[in-house]
Amino acid sequence: MQNEINELRNQVRTLKRMLLGVLGLVVIVGLIAATSLQQVPDVIQAKKFQVVNDEGKATVEIRNPFEGAIVIRNQAGGKIRAVLTATEDGGLLDLRNKEGKHSALILGSQTGGGINLHGGEGLGRVIAGFSSDGSGLIQVTDKDGKSIDAMPASK
Repeated sequence: MQNEINELRNQVRTLKRMLLGVLGLVVIVGLIAATSLQQVPDVIQAKKFQVVNDEGKATVEIRNPFEGAIVIRNQAGGKIRAVLTATEDGGLLDLRNKEGKHSALILGSQTGGGINLHGGEGLGRVIAGFSSDGSGLIQVTDKDGKSIDAMPASK
């Protein structure tokens, strides 16, 4: 009887050692897997990246509608507040008010840059840029979009 008890004790001791060995192996494999997941990749590619808020609405997007754009939306309604776009000729920065209407456009192209400041209704009010002959141009419009002053004077 004593021999059987000793044999059972040896079996239990052996099973405990095997269990501890398996658990140790699992921990080691888990640590190796966790460290290999923390490596930073050289390139991440996708057609669109989004940053979302707690409700799951996209607040920032990096996408490729033309040649590349970064779109920033407000938290509450998800309306577009700013767009930075790259084009073949240059780039465009589009700033919008809280209703999502254009407030200011800044354009860079091969022929030069331009600024278009909009009024509250979204109509162009002040435009600065270049005419077709390369001369500087500033134009001011009224609330209906009709030109009230321009430099150089329009013909």
